[in-house]
Amino acid sequence: MATQTPALGRTSSAATGAAFVRKSSGLIKTGTPWRIFVMSCTDQGVGAFMATFFLYGVGAFPRTNLILALVLTTSCLLCFNLVYAFLAGAYPRSGGEYVFLSRILHPSVGFIANFGAFIAFCFFSATGGFLVFTLALAPALEVLGVITHHSWLTSVGTWVGTTHHAWLLASVLVVLYGAMCAYGMKVYYRYQAVTWWIGLVCFLIMVVVYGTSSHTTFVHGFNHYMLVTAHQHNAYAQLSAAAHKAGVPHGYSFYDTIGMFAVATSVATAGAYVAGEVRTPVKTQVVGGAGGGFFYMVVVIIVGLLIAHTTGLAFNQHA
Repeated sequence: MATQTPALGRTSSAATGAAFVRKSSGLIKTGTPWRIFVMSCTDQGVGAFMATFFLYGVGAFPRTNLILALVLTTSCLLCFNLVYAFLAGAYPRSGGEYVFLSRILHPSVGFIANFGAFIAFCFFSATGGFLVFTLALAPALEVLGVITHHSWLTSVGTWVGTTHHAWLLASVLVVLYGAMCAYGMKVYYRYQAVTWWIGLVCFLIMVVVYGTSSHTTFVHGFNHYMLVTAHQHNAYAQLSAAAHKAGVPHGYSFYDTIGMFAVATSVATAGAYVAGEVRTPVKTQVVGGAGGGFFYMVVVIIVGLLIAHTTGLAFNQHA
C-alpha cells in the first residue's frame, strides 16, 4: 500500500493542472482528416498505378467492361474501407490491423494480416517507383522531345525507360523517400501538400486538354509521333489491324469484367485507413481514409471516361 500512495498522489495532481492524466509519451498527433485524405488518395498511386487498370489489367482481361468494373470496385471498396476506418477509429493505436484483429479474432490472425500488408506495401513502394519512370517520366520526355524537336530529350526518355535504369532510379527514389520520412511526419506532410497541389493543377489541365480533344486529334497525334520515332506511316490503323490478325478478342464478358474488378480491388485498398494515433480518430479515419479511397476511384473513373472519349477503349485494348 505504501508504494501505491505516491503514484495516486501524482495522478491526482496531474489531473488538476495538466493536459495528461498519465505520463506523456511525447507523441504529437499530426494526422488531420485533410492530411489523411490526401495521403489515402495519393498512396494508391494516382497516375502510376492507374496503369494497372488501363494497361496491364486490360491486357490480362481484354474483354472487360472497364467502366462497369471500376464502378463495381468503387462500390465494394467503399464498404470495405468504411469497415477498416471504423475499426481503426475504435482502436486508435499504432500497429495497424494487428491491433483490432488480434483483439476481435486472434493474435495469429492479426499477425498474418499485418505482415501481409507490410509485404504488400514494400512491393507497391518499389513497383510504384518503377512505374513512375517507365510509364510516366520516360514517355513524357520522349513525347516532349518529339514536340520540341530536341532529340536529346527523346534519348533521355529512352534511357530512363530501360528496365535496369528504371529499377536503379526507383531504388534511389525509395531510399530518398524513406530518408525524408525519417525526419518525422511534419516534414512528410509539407512535402505531401506541395506535391498534392502541383499534381492537382496538372490533373485539371489534363482533364481539360484530354476532354476537349477529339478522337481524330488523337489519331493524328499518334500517327505523327510514330512517324517521327519509328518511321511508321498510319500507325493507328496498322496497330488495329495487327490486333485483329493476332486474334485479340472483342466485346465484353462477365468473366473478364470480374477479373478486372479483382485487379482494381487489389490495388485500391491501400488507403483504407492509417495506423496510428491521429486526431479525432473516427472522423479522421472515415473522412480521410475511406473518403480518400473513394475520391481516388472517382478520379480513376474520370480518367477511364476520358480514355473512352478521346483514345477509345478499343484502341486502348489493342495497344
